[in-house]
Amino acid sequence: MGTLLEMISLMTHLKLPLLVGAAALTLTACSNNPDEPKFSERMKKLLTRQQAAKAQTAGEIDIDALLKATAPKPLMMATLKDRGNAKSVLLEIERNGAYRTYSTPFRQTIVTRQGLVMATRGLGDDLMANVASDSLSLIRARRAGKATRVMDFLNAAGDTLRYSFDCEMTVTGTAQVKQGAVNSSTTEMTETCTAAQYQFTNTYNVDGSGEILASQQWLGAGLGTAEMKVLRR
Repeated sequence: MGTLLEMISLMTHLKLPLLVGAAALTLTACSNNPDEPKFSERMKKLLTRQQAAKAQTAGEIDIDALLKATAPKPLMMATLKDRGNAKSVLLEIERNGAYRTYSTPFRQTIVTRQGLVMATRGLGDDLMANVASDSLSLIRARRAGKATRVMDFLNAAGDTLRYSFDCEMTVTGTAQVKQGAVNSSTTEMTETCTAAQYQFTNTYNVDGSGEILASQQWLGAGLGTAEMKVLRR
């Protein structure tokens, strides 16, 4: 198995349209991986190269080449639907129990638990925390029910805003999810949540182990909805 540094060296040959956010970023969890500082430096260089390449060609993401270059590291793809479909493939860089931290080449990070987004950093208007144990229990059990969740958001002034949502989860169908190295039968769940200021609807495709493999998740008024796809577990 290659190091992160070796993986990213291979990734520099791929055409990746990337998310672009704040320049100064920090991770939500500390890593003991000695390759991480070099990982960040190489990822930033990758971003610069790919921005230049994007100016010349639309360049679709070569998922097969990406999977080969980074094997066996877990990967996912995130698309910010309300930010011009800005897209990036993210590499898992940290795992703390059920929590996984994924990073873009510019160290923008997304933290998930069983595929549910718990927090983001470096994207602007970040989701600082998502207390959603009720929702996650229903998702993992693949059953309908009511839930509450509390979401903290960072606004442009640097203030953290907290909103409490009442949610209703329903089972809305089944689907075969085929993306990257993932090919699995899933149950489709739909969640509608309401607070005084906001209302959103999320969809989740959940496999038999209770993991979300594909989803549409609202990350806040600033970030909007993200389409999340697990490319390799």
